[in-house]
Amino acid sequence: MLIPAYRPIIRCSKPLLKQVRTWPAGAISALQDCFEQKTWIAFKEAATDGGTVNLEEYSASVTGYISKCIDDVTVSKTITTRPNQKPGMTAEVRMQLRTRDSTFRTGDREALRKTRAKLSRALREAKCAHAQRIHGHFKDTGDTRHMWEGIQAITNYRKTSPSCDSDTTLPDALNDFYARFEAQNNVAAKKRPSLRKMTRECADQLADVLTDIFNISLSCTVVPTCFKTTTIIPVPKKPMVSCLNHYCPVTLTSIIMKCFERLVMRHIKTQLPPSLDPLQFAYHSNRSTDDAISTTLHLALTHLDKKGTYVRMLFIDFSSAFDTTVPQHLIGKLSLLGLNTSLCNWILDFLSGRPQSVWIGSSTSNTTTLSTGAPQGSVISPLLFTLLTHDCAAMHSSNHIIKFADDTTVVGLINKDNESAYREGVRELVSWCKVNNLYLNVDKTKEMVVDLRRARRDHSPLAINGSSVEIVKNIKFLGVHLVENLT
Repeated sequence: MLIPAYRPIIRCSKPLLKQVRTWPAGAISALQDCFEQKTWIAFKEAATDGGTVNLEEYSASVTGYISKCIDDVTVSKTITTRPNQKPGMTAEVRMQLRTRDSTFRTGDREALRKTRAKLSRALREAKCAHAQRIHGHFKDTGDTRHMWEGIQAITNYRKTSPSCDSDTTLPDALNDFYARFEAQNNVAAKKRPSLRKMTRECADQLADVLTDIFNISLSCTVVPTCFKTTTIIPVPKKPMVSCLNHYCPVTLTSIIMKCFERLVMRHIKTQLPPSLDPLQFAYHSNRSTDDAISTTLHLALTHLDKKGTYVRMLFIDFSSAFDTTVPQHLIGKLSLLGLNTSLCNWILDFLSGRPQSVWIGSSTSNTTTLSTGAPQGSVISPLLFTLLTHDCAAMHSSNHIIKFADDTTVVGLINKDNESAYREGVRELVSWCKVNNLYLNVDKTKEMVVDLRRARRDHSPLAINGSSVEIVKNIKFLGVHLVENLT
């Protein structure tokens, strides 16, 4: 009996076509020449009427001209990407593979030997070039983005696009979801009276015109709309997406505005006292999650060395903390910290009237204008959030509020079963959150009780906004798993 030959079913993914923009040889020099020959003052003169410069028109015309020049010197081409493509595969190797296959079909052994030798040489050269590219990612340890690209190349990481790219209604739904806190902001903003490669390589040519725009923006306390416009790229948090909250909003902002924000942020930091908010461990130099974890454990273990003591730790979860910021409340706190009125008004304009849209695949949502929250993709937003929460501090000496950005932990040091100070501190924190428009997610807020006494006792749970907080025996705290005996 003849047994039919078994042929395994191979699941092949079709190659994908992708549009990319590349910088050919000499593109940077051509771009520099284009900027050097341009009379930038003409843009300012065209936007000036009656001695007053229209900053919106001035900045839009300059950025539009920059974009046009970039389009002129760069090349847009279509490339083919294959899901199973090996690292280092080049067009030369692919051509040699095709030549080898065609030569094999002819039956010419001598020609096949030569084509195999050429293929081996092309593979060696491709592997060597790939290795050099990988090593180049780690030359500058200060460029974290370049290093992450190198790690992705080593692991052959491929970004997966959301499975619902074809759903044209999803961008609008996500845009409405991300702007859901806008309707709850009834505080009107009132001022007080008084592209990366291009920007790096063409800094000398653009310095004068951008400096002029920045100075006009600061003096008029107005941020051009084209600098505040953001595009959100939603990234699924989980493999299976079942609701809008399972998308993480990655915000793309203007490269020019990022440069501007770094200058403003540097100035703000010089105006702040060095001892401001000592238990905030995020966005400060020489501080990290390790310091926050060490401080928390040191407070707990030092207290547990005493007789008749235990510790309660409340791990608070906020709902979209950055998106709920009310600019007017923030400006009031910045003024109390000593920042001048002009700078406060500039920050208020930066946070108000921000056009936002969501982009998924080939679909883009309608534009929504926001005046609530701080864009997470910007440079200055993390600093502004820490300044908003700097006055969130414990009133009693037995309580400590450890913060790492919006990750907040209340550490209550309990003596002789007296929890009155701890529970009062939690009530004060809940009241502070209501005043500052921060929403506590009670379902994700957890508490852990560290009680090493021999006579174990039952501990009654906390109640926040009428709901009981779950007491857990282990929890993940800033990337570290803690259990109730602090091991």
